[in-house]
Amino acid sequence: MTYPASPPPRPSFLGDIYAGAVRGDFAPTLGVPGILTQIIVGFIPVVGTVCAARDFIADRRNHDRLGALLNALALIPFLGGFPKTAAVLHSVHHIGRVVVKIEHRRSPASVPASQRNARG
Repeated sequence: MTYPASPPPRPSFLGDIYAGAVRGDFAPTLGVPGILTQIIVGFIPVVGTVCAARDFIADRRNHDRLGALLNALALIPFLGGFPKTAAVLHSVHHIGRVVVKIEHRRSPASVPASQRNARG
């Protein structure tokens, strides 16, 4: 009998915040606290520019064209908050994907009938 692969370990609340602030888009997974931290840090002058450069590199490596474009625009000073606002909207999309995954894992319908009966 083969067992499904176990999900990757979930970082702690503080670990997720750290990953959002320091690792940004380089983090393999971010929960809601990490994404919110990443958004907030992006609005801090100078720090936000450094984060945009970091995230641009990560998005290029991950072939995320929209994320790379938004972070490249955030590096242009005279554009100000427009790309940051768009990046926030892009991050909200990521939050939505996280919420859908969490709900899918909690749903009894996501467990095959053979496993539900075995748990009985």
